[in-house]
Amino acid sequence: MKNKRKKFAIYLSIVLAPAILFTTLYGIYSYKMNDKKSYRHAERDASIYQRQMDQVIGETIKSIEVLAITFESNFTNTNDVKTALKKVSEKDPRYGGIYFLDKKGNVITGTNDYLKQYSLQNKNYLKTMELTHQTVVSDQVETLSNNQKVVAIVTPVVKNNDIQAIIVAHIRIDYIANIIQMLSPNTFVQFESTTGIPIFSTNSNLVLDQKKGL
Repeated sequence: MKNKRKKFAIYLSIVLAPAILFTTLYGIYSYKMNDKKSYRHAERDASIYQRQMDQVIGETIKSIEVLAITFESNFTNTNDVKTALKKVSEKDPRYGGIYFLDKKGNVITGTNDYLKQYSLQNKNYLKTMELTHQTVVSDQVETLSNNQKVVAIVTPVVKNNDIQAIIVAHIRIDYIANIIQMLSPNTFVQFESTTGIPIFSTNSNLVLDQKKGL
C-alpha cells in the first residue's frame, strides 16, 4: 500500500482535580487502533508521561507546602516572605512565579509582578482550597501578562484551623512540554483538559508531514 508510514498520536488528559495529586489517564488514541503493537506502544509511553507529570506536580506541592508550614509562625515581614519565595523559585525553572496572598486572594508579594494588583478570589481552585483547607491544583491553563502559559497550584497557610494566607505557584507549560519533548523527540503528543481543550502538543510538525504524505 502507498505510504505505509504509521501515523501515531497519543492523547492524555491532565486531570488537575482539586485535592488530587495530579494526573489521571484520560484516554489513549492511535490512528490505527487495529494495530495492537502500536497501541501497546502508545499505552507504555502514556504511562511514562503520566509518571513524569505526577512527579513534577508532586515535587511542586511538597515545596509550597513546606513554605506554608514555614510561614505559619511568622509571615508579617513582606521582605522576608519575598526572599523565601525567591529562594524556591530561583532553584527550579519550572516556576512561572510563586506568590503570597492574603486570605481573601489579594496578592501581597511574589517573585515577579505578573500578578501585581490582581485578585484571585474568584478562581474556582481558590474557592475549593478555602472549603477543604487542602492544596488544590487548577483544572485550567492560565496566561500571564507576559503571555506565558501556566498551571496554578494553591496551598493555604493555616493556623489554629483558620486560613491566614495563601501561596500560589505557577508551573510553566513550556517546562512540561520540554520534558515530554525530551522523552519522545520523534512522537507527536498532545495533552488535553478533561473537557477536550488542547493544552499543548509536541512535535506538531510530524503530523503536518504525515498529512502531506497522504
